[in-house]
Amino acid sequence: MNLHGPTPPPLVPLRVAFHFDVVCPWCYIGKRRLDAAIRMRPSYRVDIVWRLFLLAPNLPRQGIERNAYLKEKYGSIDRAERIFEAADEVGRSAGIAFDFKKMDRASNSINAHRLMNLAVKCGKGDAAIESLFLAYFVNGQDIGKTETLVEVATKLGITAEDAHDLFSGKEGVTPVLFSSRSARNQGINVVPTYVIDDRFTLSGVQNPEVLARAFDSAAAFTINRLNRKPPQR
Repeated sequence: MNLHGPTPPPLVPLRVAFHFDVVCPWCYIGKRRLDAAIRMRPSYRVDIVWRLFLLAPNLPRQGIERNAYLKEKYGSIDRAERIFEAADEVGRSAGIAFDFKKMDRASNSINAHRLMNLAVKCGKGDAAIESLFLAYFVNGQDIGKTETLVEVATKLGITAEDAHDLFSGKEGVTPVLFSSRSARNQGINVVPTYVIDDRFTLSGVQNPEVLARAFDSAAAFTINRLNRKPPQR
């Protein structure tokens, strides 16, 4: 006799590969929308796999003055500002208080991604990506600087010694470069990009409802596979 009522059905497992760069404001929005989609589907057990992507792999390690970078990338500061105004407006709906005026350098993100990989190994991937986005886009910190990244690391519970050890050598560089090149080889040139159960790929910022429906489609494949009876012999 079950005194606790019927046993709830098991959660349907889903795997979402989230391709992102921590210096991309749309990836910040895209991550928040992914979170919202997951909340909309509590019957799924969603495992997020963080896929690192370098939007500007040839940017100097020390970064460059931001206005110079924006002019080179967008053709003019005015055009760049219009794009970021749009990101600011969309970001508010996701609970993000962008402060682009605080940012004076375009950061090379490779070391931030190295820290991200270390944090993932420590089970702190979600907290790390949020902390890096916050440092760059809200607090206006240069996340290419070791001091900034050590500060982020210690707030995540990673010791300053471990963080300094990471950045004092080349450990963790190859996985970041491999992840970015691998994505480009797969035809991924836009971030954020979501790949759900290796079946559905959605590029660019998506509404939570769109992501949730993609979860449903992927889950249907999983459920059908699990319910499929083996052939009679």
